[in-house]
Amino acid sequence: NLHVVLVQDTTGMVGAEYQRANYPTTWARMYEKGRVFYTSFGHREDVWTTPAFQSLLAGALNWALRRVEADVTPNLSRVTPKAGVLPRYVPPQQQPAAGTKKNDKREEGSHPPTKYAPASWFLLIVVARVVIVGVPNPRARG
Repeated sequence: NLHVVLVQDTTGMVGAEYQRANYPTTWARMYEKGRVFYTSFGHREDVWTTPAFQSLLAGALNWALRRVEADVTPNLSRVTPKAGVLPRYVPPQQQPAAGTKKNDKREEGSHPPTKYAPASWFLLIVVARVVIVGVPNPRARG
């Protein structure tokens, strides 16, 4: 029952996890009397400074706060009909402990692999970041 807003086109992407059909990266839906918005964007600092991303977030937050209306008729099966078909899981190869010299392919000073917060925390992070970025309130008068 998702209304897909943006889709990840996996054509040409490298890695076993991307050998799959296109899938939603941004969506909205109704949940009982509430409104739910999700986006997987925003994990890189440069994304937060783009006007398109700021506009997406401002629109989503205004919709979630009932300041604006939008048609969120479910369209998942029409827009990304094979989104639920996942590639076969391939376990990662055992890696040596971080900082060891043997087979450590990371460059000196690079960060260890990122561990992501659960998706349930993402909306809280988005709300906090919008304030920091300074997306203007469309209701503000000035």
